[in-house]
Amino acid sequence: MKDGTHITRVVCILFCTIILSSNMLHAQSSRERGTQNQKEELLQGIDRWSFKTNALDWMLTIPNASVEFDLSSSPYNRSTMGVSGRYNWNTWHKFKPSTVFDIWEVKPEYRYYWKPRPKGPRSGRTAISALIEKDNPKEWRAYWLGLYASYGGYSMKFLDLGWQGLQASAGLTFGYGMPLYDWADKGTIDVEFGVSVGCMFSEYENFTHNADGGFYSYVQGSHKDWHILPFPVMTEIRVAFAYRTKSIK
Repeated sequence: MKDGTHITRVVCILFCTIILSSNMLHAQSSRERGTQNQKEELLQGIDRWSFKTNALDWMLTIPNASVEFDLSSSPYNRSTMGVSGRYNWNTWHKFKPSTVFDIWEVKPEYRYYWKPRPKGPRSGRTAISALIEKDNPKEWRAYWLGLYASYGGYSMKFLDLGWQGLQASAGLTFGYGMPLYDWADKGTIDVEFGVSVGCMFSEYENFTHNADGGFYSYVQGSHKDWHILPFPVMTEIRVAFAYRTKSIK
């Protein structure tokens, strides 16, 4: 009786092993067929890079540029790392102006992109996707949600008193992109709309402008050490143009 029970257990184990092995081989075969079907669609080389500039910063006379790299070669699973920079510091003037707007910043950024799903059953939708996705989504849009950190300096004076110092911030970035112009085999121009909101640390001191002497003077005792601002700060409003060899759509 014990021998029969032992043999039964062995047979059951072998049977389960064969079933699991068969399922694994079938899954592997399906993945390989999917890979072969999508082989030509994989992002390769320059296809994984994006080159961007924020039009709103240019309107504020701040030269800027950013670059973004796809962490995956699949166009259907897009996580990216990027870095942006803007610089408008101590521009040349014949006379020291009473209005100052100088800024420089470096910002690394991680993004995860996704697209709205077509109209269908709602049972599988999460609470977040239900808020964002519509019954008739615009499938040529791609949304992103990500994290950013930044470090930079600023010198600003619009009234009698100016502020000059350093800042560091971190927070969330979100928005969406869509195709704007297609050059066929030469690449595409996409447009992005988004914002970045986060916590900001800063240290600064005040200064004034001497109109007669044409120079700036720091205000004694105005220096404030690093501190966190007690409210969220919108660090960027983004209306950017992105060059890609393959459109975000």
